Amino acid sequence: MVNKKNHPDVMKRLDTLYSRKGLDRVFAIMGQPNPVINDYSKRFAEGETEYPDPEWRALFWRDVCLSYAADLEDDSLPVAYLIEFDQGLMAGMFNADVRMMRNPKNGWISSMSFPFVKTADDLPRMVVDRDNIWFKRYLKQMRLYKDICTGVYGISHLTSLTGLNALMEFMGATGAYYALIDEPDKAVKFFDDTVQFNKQIYDEFFNCIGLTNSGTFGYAAQWVPGKIIADSVDAFHMTSADMFRQFGKKPLADLIDYYDGVMMHIHSNGLHLLEDVCSIKNVKCIQLGDDAKAGFAMYERMDELDIRRGDVPLIISIPAEVFVNRLETKKLHGNVLYLVSNAPDVYESNKIMEKVRAYRR
Repeated sequence: MVNKKNHPDVMKRLDTLYSRKGLDRVFAIMGQPNPVINDYSKRFAEGETEYPDPEWRALFWRDVCLSYAADLEDDSLPVAYLIEFDQGLMAGMFNADVRMMRNPKNGWISSMSFPFVKTADDLPRMVVDRDNIWFKRYLKQMRLYKDICTGVYGISHLTSLTGLNALMEFMGATGAYYALIDEPDKAVKFFDDTVQFNKQIYDEFFNCIGLTNSGTFGYAAQWVPGKIIADSVDAFHMTSADMFRQFGKKPLADLIDYYDGVMMHIHSNGLHLLEDVCSIKNVKCIQLGDDAKAGFAMYERMDELDIRRGDVPLIISIPAEVFVNRLETKKLHGNVLYLVSNAPDVYESNKIMEKVRAYRR
């Protein structure tokens, strides 16, 4: 299964969270230092790099997850994220100039492209080219991960690139917003095409990786019951909620409806979209990301967020000292997976987790 002794109990608890049966309960990931990531961060600098050797990446995540605190009794699971393909895969399949960026703090190597489409009339037909080098890399890396991960780590889906997110990757932010405003019919047609395109990308993932205990591993959600995808509304963060309702909600809902649900994420500057995202059928959870320049942390606004999200589970970062204080004073909001930073050692974290499992709001 995975390198975590309590993984059956973790999956049961996560099933409770994502099926919305844990409205009065709390869940926690007790962040622990990983020696392999620490060594990686010392040896490699942040910045641009080449597409990595996929076998090396598979072995890297094996080593990371073998160094995982297997005795830690929190709600985490060792998961490898197909981050290399979040944006570069789609752009690369249309011969864009894809650039890879290394983040030594978490071991990720992500991808983005330079804009390569000037006008809406130049948008390509969204056809999957199975002979494209990026598609072949995608298939090869998944197969290597699957061959090497057995009994060590789960393999997380990639985040799909649909709608305005895809248009921004193709045309750049300014071009995408102008196209949406000036030529909405062409933009909407493109949005619909990206949904069909991403279905094929995701079908390859599920055909290759499959499900584990009838669920899908996710980089933030850990594991969610069902055939679950990941998506975002990042490009709409700079627009009004009305524009999202007009142009973004339908293609997102259409893609989600093809599967069993979605794990979403929203950044600090996108909170005005929270209610609309929560209203979409089968949104299993939303990770709320703290942005350095936002001036606030999500955990500081939980009273407000608790009202706005309805019963949709949230994933939120919180410092260990704040988490423990709120745990002991019964001030934690339920139906939340807390990502606890700077957690104490495994022994102390396990003592905290006893209180987490007993907590009722």
